[in-house]
Amino acid sequence: MLRYLRRLFLRHLVNYKLLLLCSLVVVGFFYFLNSDSVHGKHQVWDIINTTANKCIVSCPRNQFSFYIKSGEGIKSFPIICFNNKEYVSAKLKNAHRGLNGLFINGKTKAVIGTRYFDTYNEDYSLIRYLKRTLPDETVVIFASHDEMTSNLRQDCRNWLRKYGSNLIDKANFRDNFIMIGQRGLKSGNAIEFLKSNKRNFAGAIEKSGCFDMPMGPIQPVPSVVTEILTGGKILHGESIANCGMENVCPDDSFSVHLYTGKENLDYPKICADERLLMAKGLNHAGRGMNIVVYDPQARKVKYVANFDTYKEDSTDFEIFLEELPTSFIIMVVVWDDAAIKLGQNARQLLNDYGSSMIQNLKFRDVWYFIGQKKIEGFSTFEQISYAKPDSGWPSSLQLFACVPFKMQGTKVRPDPMAYRNDQRREFCTKYEGYVDFCDIGHIDDIIKPVSLVYSNFKGHKIFSTPIVIIPGINHNAVVNTFQTIIMQCGLNPKMVLVCWDEKFQEYSELAELFGFQNRSLTSSTKYTDVMMKAIDMAWNVFPDSDHIIFIEEELLLSPDFLFFMAQSMPILEQDSSLLAISAWNYNGYEATSENSSLLYRVEDFPSLGFMLKKEVYKKYMQGKLDACCNKRIWDGWHIQNISDGEVIIPDVSRVYRQPFLTATNDEDYVKTLFHQPRTTNLEQKVKLFNVNSLGKNEYEMAILKLLRDSEPLTDAFFLECLKNSVTQTRFQFPKQRQYYSVYYAQENAADFTVLTILTKCFGLSIHDKRKPNGLHKGLLRFTHQGYQLSFVGQYSSYFYLKPIEGVASSRCPVEQQHKIGRNEAAAELQERRRLKWTENNKLLFECYIRNKPEEKGFKQRLLMLWEKYYQNEELKGESEQNQNMVKEDGAGEDNNGMEMKKEPQGTIGPNNRGFI
Repeated sequence: MLRYLRRLFLRHLVNYKLLLLCSLVVVGFFYFLNSDSVHGKHQVWDIINTTANKCIVSCPRNQFSFYIKSGEGIKSFPIICFNNKEYVSAKLKNAHRGLNGLFINGKTKAVIGTRYFDTYNEDYSLIRYLKRTLPDETVVIFASHDEMTSNLRQDCRNWLRKYGSNLIDKANFRDNFIMIGQRGLKSGNAIEFLKSNKRNFAGAIEKSGCFDMPMGPIQPVPSVVTEILTGGKILHGESIANCGMENVCPDDSFSVHLYTGKENLDYPKICADERLLMAKGLNHAGRGMNIVVYDPQARKVKYVANFDTYKEDSTDFEIFLEELPTSFIIMVVVWDDAAIKLGQNARQLLNDYGSSMIQNLKFRDVWYFIGQKKIEGFSTFEQISYAKPDSGWPSSLQLFACVPFKMQGTKVRPDPMAYRNDQRREFCTKYEGYVDFCDIGHIDDIIKPVSLVYSNFKGHKIFSTPIVIIPGINHNAVVNTFQTIIMQCGLNPKMVLVCWDEKFQEYSELAELFGFQNRSLTSSTKYTDVMMKAIDMAWNVFPDSDHIIFIEEELLLSPDFLFFMAQSMPILEQDSSLLAISAWNYNGYEATSENSSLLYRVEDFPSLGFMLKKEVYKKYMQGKLDACCNKRIWDGWHIQNISDGEVIIPDVSRVYRQPFLTATNDEDYVKTLFHQPRTTNLEQKVKLFNVNSLGKNEYEMAILKLLRDSEPLTDAFFLECLKNSVTQTRFQFPKQRQYYSVYYAQENAADFTVLTILTKCFGLSIHDKRKPNGLHKGLLRFTHQGYQLSFVGQYSSYFYLKPIEGVASSRCPVEQQHKIGRNEAAAELQERRRLKWTENNKLLFECYIRNKPEEKGFKQRLLMLWEKYYQNEELKGESEQNQNMVKEDGAGEDNNGMEMKKEPQGTIGPNNRGFI
């Protein structure tokens, strides 16, 4: 059997010699693959505590010793020793933050030198050193200190891989790293160690050992990637007279046409001195920096090149710019993208050539530029076009120009420096639907507060008063509110708090764009719930603030909003009867709101935009918001135990509320409030003139003087409006007076029927099922056609100021009761008798009937009775009888049992019924 196997084996291998030869070849091959000549040989060991000189390391012959210790924290510096000699250490004062290096000529084995690279700040100097300075086969020894990765970009890491590193890709913030590598060494063959940061700083790495040179198989590493075309290598395209311009350039200049191309399809073009030098298929025109260099002394093109700074780092471009003579002129056009790997050093070099915009170049932006080395100031031949928010292609640019041989820069930028708001662009890419805010024409607008222009208000308390924004669901309206707030002069953005429903996370990021604080609120289905939570949140965030300004949803603030609040704040602090300052006037319609300097005291709770006292919140609202404030503000908040609390409002509103739609039962009321033209102040600085008269007692005195100085309006004043049912009339006021008053009748304190009818004549809409807003003790004030008008109801405490003789204010008549009785009828007849039954009176009475259809039957009977009286003298006795009945029933007392003053014959007292 063995013999058979032997014969079979020899038959195939011929003889033992062939077998031995094959075996030796196989063994030799594997030995070669694992030999030191292929992989290099090294030994590494940890350092054990010792008092001996750690730099002294014993190594076999033909090997080189090393000792490396990385830094630890910021006070323990790195040490690098080579061949038993210390080259980098704190003692030598050459150890610094970043990467500390020792460099050895791989061929002569001599030390080239040491150098540190602060890659915490920048890495272009390290890239350049590794790429262009060090010769082939150079051995590098690196030790990190402090922090080395903050600006260690991937390009730089890739270059360290060309020196054999593999772990460098895993290095992170404050990790420690040591490495021995060689230029051209395959990645992964370097001696390297990495220690991760688990606390503030990673622990030190300390190693010593021996290594061979070369350290393994070495491959040549090209130092220059970009081909610079010059002389005969430059291809000339078509000849273009004046580079496409109509006129010939002056003798001291040359013609230029630059075109950035369109998207990534239409290639860029550069024409210089009437020759096309860069275009599709011509001189490597393409992605990145397309550059033509002109020698003004020789008056010819010197260099043409394309630097693809999308794919490669910008080291070649930087060196190219540095080496150009001072007089040379560069023409640069960016196409597709040139920003991804364009280093900060390259941008700085272009600044030196006169660029004012290169710092803003980002992904897919296009840019053209003509500059000259050492130019004084900024070049006038530069423009940038930004990519769209979703990285869409920017608009193309082109330039036709005559460029002087000696360029003159400007000390200031020729145009406002283009600015790119990357944070805003990122937001717009992430969230859709922000139409104007993310429009390409506005997306790079700077968001910053406006400086204070009122020097006398510097340091005013208003600028440390918190402003709380309570956004709704309309995101575009939220942006509008933010923008009108940031435009307030002197605003401190850190005092603005946005309280947003947790469903709308984007409002948090939007607030950060404006520099505002923000807080999340638990989710709610109703805006009123959001508002109540925001009010509580505001006082939690700003517990020491005496006042807080609240801004409701969908508001636009007037330019002087803060200035208005600042002027009003002192009286709010002084008068305990004032609850708040409101920036919105319910009655501020286009025809009834004209005086921007005028303020009123009113009984309404503040609305939309208001400044609230802390003591009011603490005493009346905290823990009670569900009871007092669970409606929209225009529906009325009812705070208990406040009998005489009032609010200051402006005649002309300082906030504008965008038209509001609702499907609730309040739709008609909301339309009345928000769907008619309103007046909002647009001036930046309006001085308020009656602030000192807004105290409780001072205001009463001011109102009394106002009404005494007012000219009462007669019945005839309203005839045309009432006759034609006009909602607004251009009145001819009877006298050139500043103040006018109207005294109108009421059935009771809650009856505003007559007021509703009369105010329509001035363009003031009062909903017929709602109590009028803006009242102060039954007094309603507004401005119209430059005049101040005061409407005084019969139940107002000011009604006694009504003139006794000769003047009666227009109204549609009303009755004291819904059911007519003998006493009431007699009183009405008595009044009719005094006033005389005229056609005008009848018209006013019919006006009342039109507006009270549910009482038409009663009014018709009363009207017939009065008409019959004046047509039939037989009723005279009945009238006298009715008067006696009135006296018997207590005509000497008013409806509340109070004694009435007897009015002179032919005049109307405050309790008379009929035309007041």
